[in-house]
Amino acid sequence: MFILLRLGDYAILKARIHADATTHIGSMVWTLAIVPVIYGVYVSLLFAKRRPGVNLPLFLLVFLPCILFNVYVPVSTQMHLMLYPWMTQALSVTGVVAGLTLILSFFG
Repeated sequence: MFILLRLGDYAILKARIHADATTHIGSMVWTLAIVPVIYGVYVSLLFAKRRPGVNLPLFLLVFLPCILFNVYVPVSTQMHLMLYPWMTQALSVTGVVAGLTLILSFFG
C-alpha cells in the first residue's frame, strides 16, 4: 500500500512539474482524476469477496455518477467549460468512491 501511495504521489508530482513547465494543465488534471480511482480499486480488492454476480444498483447509482464526474472535470478544463472550485477538491473523493464501488459492484 505504501509503495502504491508513493507511486501515486510521484505521478502527481511529475504531472505538476510538466504542467508548470509547459503551462498545459491537462496532464495534471487527468492524473489527479486517475490516481484516486486506482487507490480505490486497490483498497477494494483487499476486502472484496469472490462471489459471482453484479450488484447493478451499486454500479448504476454510485459508480457511474462518480466516474462521469471524474471524467467531466478534466474534459471541462480542456474544453474551457464551466468549472466550480469545489469540483477539483471533490475529485479525489469521487475517484476513491468510484474505484471502491467498481470492484464491490462486481465482486462485493
